[in-house]
Amino acid sequence: HRIYTQNIYNNFKYLKVCLDNHYTQLKNAPQVDIVMPTFQRAHVISKAIDSCLLQTHSKWKLYVCDDGSDDGTEEMLKNKYSHDHRIIYIRLNHQGVSEARNAGLYRSESDYIAFLDSDNTWDENYLKLMLSYMECYSLESAYCQISLQDDNNHIRDFRGDMFSWQSCLKQNYIDLNCFMHRGHLYM
Repeated sequence: HRIYTQNIYNNFKYLKVCLDNHYTQLKNAPQVDIVMPTFQRAHVISKAIDSCLLQTHSKWKLYVCDDGSDDGTEEMLKNKYSHDHRIIYIRLNHQGVSEARNAGLYRSESDYIAFLDSDNTWDENYLKLMLSYMECYSLESAYCQISLQDDNNHIRDFRGDMFSWQSCLKQNYIDLNCFMHRGHLYM
């Protein structure tokens, strides 16, 4: 088990170096629209938004789609993030997470669309690595493995398998928080 884990880690380090090199060669790095549905998450949404602000790829817009929260989410976001024009707050009537996510998708205009739930965070290189990978291999969509961490940032588990259409048809195992696609697939 330890050897297998070490091999994955070494392969990841090599891939990360290759993708970093590819990213520096992109002449005009494309913009990414990030769709973040939220409902009653005023107590945790800042961590999610801050993980967007820390991205090494800074050409993005974040659509925070509030599904009718009444816990102070709107006030907190306006007080803390109104200075950043990349963060767009969308107030909705409560209709569920799918409608909230769709509201962000309807407004997206970029070449790439990514998703982040309001109680999750990304590694600071997430957007850069996903963009590099998709551009390098001319992909329409991509996903990656995610680590599940507790409140103390200890890794509890990993999710993500090699893609199998047959397995995915039986049960979708792709987490939207680590999925990105080209904008024209939705528009």
